[in-house]
Amino acid sequence: MLVIKADSEIAKAINRSKLVRQQKQVIRNGKPVMTYVWVNPDKNKQKTGHRKLTDAEIDRAYFNAIQSGNMELVQKMVKDRAIEKGFKDAIPEQGNGYKIRTKRPPQKTKTYYKCFYVDTQGRPSALFVDNNAALPTNVWLEANDTFHFKADNGNYYVPTMGNATNKDAGKTGISVKIPDEETRKELIKRGYLPVGSKASSVTCVAYRPGWHGGDLPFFPQGGKKDKNSNYGNIHRWNQVIFEIEVDADKDYTEEAKAQPKARNKDGSLNEKKADLQYMPENGMYEYTTNPTVKAQTGGKGNWVITGAIKIKRALSQKECDDILKNYGMKPQEWEGGEMSLENLGYTGTELSAARKTLAPITYEDDGTIIPLSQRFNKASDDIRKSFF
Repeated sequence: MLVIKADSEIAKAINRSKLVRQQKQVIRNGKPVMTYVWVNPDKNKQKTGHRKLTDAEIDRAYFNAIQSGNMELVQKMVKDRAIEKGFKDAIPEQGNGYKIRTKRPPQKTKTYYKCFYVDTQGRPSALFVDNNAALPTNVWLEANDTFHFKADNGNYYVPTMGNATNKDAGKTGISVKIPDEETRKELIKRGYLPVGSKASSVTCVAYRPGWHGGDLPFFPQGGKKDKNSNYGNIHRWNQVIFEIEVDADKDYTEEAKAQPKARNKDGSLNEKKADLQYMPENGMYEYTTNPTVKAQTGGKGNWVITGAIKIKRALSQKECDDILKNYGMKPQEWEGGEMSLENLGYTGTELSAARKTLAPITYEDDGTIIPLSQRFNKASDDIRKSFF
């Protein structure tokens, strides 16, 4: 059983759950009257300082707080429980570009690949959007919609920044004219432009909300330019291809292709315009930017855009090369020669993957709420219940 301080949030919630209605005589306008008050019969016991609470008591107070809709109290109870169990090092529940998924995991998933930067500890970070945040691995990450603006050409764009893990990488994208002063102020406020900037344009990528990946382990459209390389671009020295799992509960591919903007005047499909301007929630779609690659590989070469991913393991350069060769593709080279996961500090999938978040509510696979007494359990290998 857990020893809980009498002034902890769990203890307070349990005390409130035990209140009983009693009659009491009070003086009003100089006359004694009977009224009803709510009292805690265990109040004097609580004042002794500490007592052991059962798991049933903890869970009853937790579920009562959830049912009452008091999420501030729920969050405090979770933090209180974590502290009592010796848990201190929580991974962020969310960044600008992601939030950790605490609802039921996807029922259908597919495996793809995604290129990330890695920092000196081997932790992945996104290439373009919210790209200075180390991302937790082996947990489901839902994509947040990000700041975007409508340009004069009618298209939407997302501004990009350089990545802190590779300061010589610069920004990636195309130069887009800033449409108005209001947009300029917002770009300055969000750090895309320096204070006082009078820039007429900003570097952006197309607005396609969601996590981006592909069905081949390379990144030919990005990296560092090299005219003598197989694709005109090579991977930067600290770019690594990871295997990812994507939420495939709903396939939005045909929905994307059916859009009027994805059709030519004769009704034929324009694959390059079959992208969505909204988040593919609880699902994904495949998007083709280079039909030539698909023809060469027999159907491979699609991007995938999804609402949620799980970052699994990093691939070695040899693994990437072998998969590409298997589909008749040339390998994509790395800056500085062969890429070494060991030299980059990558030690495996245990990184931040095994640390538990302080999310107020987490769920079992069947959608039921995990009781608070089952969380922060060092003996569990379930990321929703354990921590390291």
